[in-house]
Amino acid sequence: MKLLFIALSVMVLAACTPAYELPGTDLKIASVNLFIDNTDKNIEENLLLLDCDIYLLHEAVVGKNVDSTPFLDKGYDIYSHTSSSFDAFNGVLISRVPGDFKSVDLEYYYGFDPVVVAPFYSFDFTYNDKALSVIGAHVPPAVFMPQEIVELRKNAIEDICRGITKGRDAMGREVILAGDFNTHPSDKILDPILDSSLEDVILYSENRYDKTWKPDISPVKLARIDYFFISTNLHTRYLDSFSVAGSDHSGLITGIDLK
Repeated sequence: MKLLFIALSVMVLAACTPAYELPGTDLKIASVNLFIDNTDKNIEENLLLLDCDIYLLHEAVVGKNVDSTPFLDKGYDIYSHTSSSFDAFNGVLISRVPGDFKSVDLEYYYGFDPVVVAPFYSFDFTYNDKALSVIGAHVPPAVFMPQEIVELRKNAIEDICRGITKGRDAMGREVILAGDFNTHPSDKILDPILDSSLEDVILYSENRYDKTWKPDISPVKLARIDYFFISTNLHTRYLDSFSVAGSDHSGLITGIDLK
């Protein structure tokens, strides 16, 4: 099936405009797949202990598996995309850096019913005279999904790369792309990302052999399907993984050097 349309859809749950100065030179970002049925009550408090500037929460819906109150109380802004037909492909971005949030709907027909998926969203801002775009993605898997959704994976990654190229050409933006891509590092579907002058951060990390996901039947994580990609002009000080209560994924956290 062919893609029917792309539409922008944004819900801003809170917005404040005071300037924010990053402590030091690092932009600290966490990328986390929460699992849509997660009911652990300590997720928000545990995430806040990371003291990140930006949180990318995949498979997340405010009021369902994300409580906005602890973040709002700490002065964060919360941006939520909740138009997907599948809650698992909604996302939430939480930031204490002021910026411009955008999100994309992709609609397909499965049989006679429209299927809406929001596989990625972006957040644009400027810091230290650097124009930056942070993109969160949760790309559908290639198994156990309708063929139309499987095809959407390729479209979603191509749309992400078009956005990267447009932002770089128009604004000179550097890009940080993170999320659950539901695929292994050697999958050719990731080639357009690497061809758009982004690097897979974990390849330069001492944790490059870490796995991030496990099936329900496994006691250990068996595959790396969660990623941080950054522009080649950016540098990371570290990339670490951390446990997420109730999720089948590890979260990833990185510090981007913005000197």
